[in-house]
Amino acid sequence: MTHLNALVKQAHRFLSLLLIPLLLNLTSCALLINGTGQMVPVTSSPVGVEVYLDGEFKGITPLELEISRGQSHELLLRYGEQEKLIMLETEIDYSTIAADAVPAVLGAILTLVLELTVCQEGYCGAGLVLGGAYLFLPSAGVSGILVGIDTATGAIYTLSPPEINESFGPTQP
Repeated sequence: MTHLNALVKQAHRFLSLLLIPLLLNLTSCALLINGTGQMVPVTSSPVGVEVYLDGEFKGITPLELEISRGQSHELLLRYGEQEKLIMLETEIDYSTIAADAVPAVLGAILTLVLELTVCQEGYCGAGLVLGGAYLFLPSAGVSGILVGIDTATGAIYTLSPPEINESFGPTQP
């Protein structure tokens, strides 16, 4: 019975190591964290400026717009006869790439931990093979998939400038 308890304990430890990268994958995907839209506050001095996004009227300042991250946009502000055109450009948010890479890095670390654990049991080398097959390779693959999904949905991008605040002179009668 002691041998069976040791096997159950070893299996429990191994399964715990497998679940950690999978759980971290849920917290690292930019699509889940950021979504595909970005909130952009638009303010002006004076207030009451008309706001157009890509040619479509969106409201009067002050307001906050949810704008898709995956492409550049034209924001037109109109106050009487005065107009200001602002380009919202997409930029890669490198912090999302780093977050997407977390599972691969953790998988590599857990591979080494598993190797040390299995080696203590007298099976040196087996942990490296098992760890590589079950921890690092799937985690690296998931990281690549996450980066691909985030790129395709636009969640990997951020819009610049992140907020708009424009001043207008007095209008002509």
